Order: sequence, then C-alpha cells, then structure tokens
Amino acid sequence: MKIQGNEAEKINEVLKAAMQQGDRYVSLDTGKADEYFRADSMEYFGTTSGVKLYNYITERIDGKHREALPILPLQEQLQRKMEPQQISRSPGSEPKDIVIDTGIIHYQKRARTEVFTEEIGKQLRARGIKPDIKELQEHIAKDDLHFTIGGTLRENGAEKPYTIHIEQNENRAFLIRNIQPQQTFHQEKDSPIMIKIIDGSLLRETVREVREILRAELENGNRFVSFPAGRGILEKGEFNFFKSSFNALHHAYENTTDRDQYIVRSTAAVEKSMTRFLESEKGQKQDKPKENEREEKPKANEREAKPSRDQDRSR
Repeated sequence: MKIQGNEAEKINEVLKAAMQQGDRYVSLDTGKADEYFRADSMEYFGTTSGVKLYNYITERIDGKHREALPILPLQEQLQRKMEPQQISRSPGSEPKDIVIDTGIIHYQKRARTEVFTEEIGKQLRARGIKPDIKELQEHIAKDDLHFTIGGTLRENGAEKPYTIHIEQNENRAFLIRNIQPQQTFHQEKDSPIMIKIIDGSLLRETVREVREILRAELENGNRFVSFPAGRGILEKGEFNFFKSSFNALHHAYENTTDRDQYIVRSTAAVEKSMTRFLESEKGQKQDKPKENEREEKPKANEREAKPSRDQDRSR
C-alpha cells in the first residue's frame, strides 16, 4: 500500500482521530501496486464483524475488493516510517512516499492470537483451571473487546465448571478480569440464559417459543436469520429470517449502527443450539432428587428395623 508523501501526515491524524472515537478497524481500497492509496476510501468500524460485513456487501454489490485492517498497528507502522523523514528532511523539500506492508499487519494478528492464547491459558492453568482453549482462541482471533469462556477446576475429587471473564485494555492486551463458579440450574432458574451462538440472552420462558418459530421458518425455506447481538435480552420479534445469506447479510449491514450490531447465523444452527439447551435443562430437572423421597427413605428404614408386635410377644 503506497501513500503519497505529502498525504502521510493527514492520514496519520485521521487514523488517530478514528481510534479516539472508539473505532478499531478500517476498511480500505489499497488500489493497484502502482497507485497511491486514497484517504477518502477509508471506512471505520468498531468490530471485526462490522468491517468484514461491509467488505462483503461492497464486493457483492459493487464488485470492489476491500481490505480490513486493525487501525492501531496500521497507524503505528505509518508513524514509524514518517519519523526518520521528519528528522532528516531538508526544509522546504517534499516528503518521500511511504509504503505500508499490510502483510506484516496480518502476520502480527496471527502471532498475537497465538501469544495471548498461550499466555491466558498459562495463567489459568497456574490457578488450577483447565480452560476451553479452542473457545479462547476463537474470541482472541475475532479481537473481541470482552468475552467469557468456560473452564473447569478440580475440587474435592470432582471437576467443577467455572466462567472466566476476559477483557482487552487500551493497548489491545487481553487480561483476565474475574473467575466465577458457574451457577447451578436451581440458582439460575429465574435468570436470563445465555445462548452462545446468538451472542445474547433469552428469557427462559421464551426459549421454547423462539425455537418453534425457528422450526416454522426452516419449513418455509428461510435458512438464515439476522438479529442484534451482544446487547442483553433478545425479544422473539427481533429475529429476521431470509432464504439467502446475501439478503440476511444485507439486512444486518443496513441495521447495524454505533449502538446496535446485527449478525447473521444459520437458522438450523440456532435451532439446534436451543434444542440442546432445552434437553440439558430437562436432564437437570430429572436428576434433581425429590425432597419427599429424601424424607420418606429414613421412615421406610425405620419401619423395617422396628420389630412387629407379634415378634415382641414371642419374646
């Protein structure tokens, strides 16, 4: 990506301003190898899913391929290449063109995923917790700002489930914020439940109803669903169904704002996820011992141990 020398300072300031406003990713048209990068082609986003969705829609509609890059490493590489010129350039001379190596940025992203996956896993294992490494790696690769993963800790000879909360700081470093034991079914029976595949929560009493809606839409040929993600409890009316992935992605793109991010999932995958939850919850209910059974068993034992009146008389 070649940047014209007298445009470099302007682009650098624009990138810094975007980060100050909370944007973390940029979509850009890098142009041909012999063409200068155009600053007016940049579009800014807060999430990886937002920028990837924009690039996909743009390519499908306009036929233009765009590249998605994290803003911080892009701005840092540009800054480093500008500094030697600022020191050595003669007064009145034009700054030289700058070439940005986007391949290095992509390599750094992959290396960052490996490094933080290993480091977070190491910290958790030091506390005796066995984390879900695959889940951890997926979240880090997606560059999520905050997320939770599952893990287990061996206590009193049994593996107990834990929830690990992880966040990114302003320097894009991933940190463990807290570790909590997962609630049992009885503790959380009145709380909203988290469905991972939809990145959000549903009230327990609506899960079955939403699943039936999903099944009906599948029968009508609607294989994809678009809905807002990561903003708390979802209502059943917020699921929007489509026969093609393109229409679903277009709906998500049109409805995504600074406050609401829409995502697209396979209708069948979401239905299966809810079915698994309902089946697991049913199993937990069946495994729960009944209070009256616990009370009756000692009484039955007492009756067996107590001699009959005939036995007493024979003695």
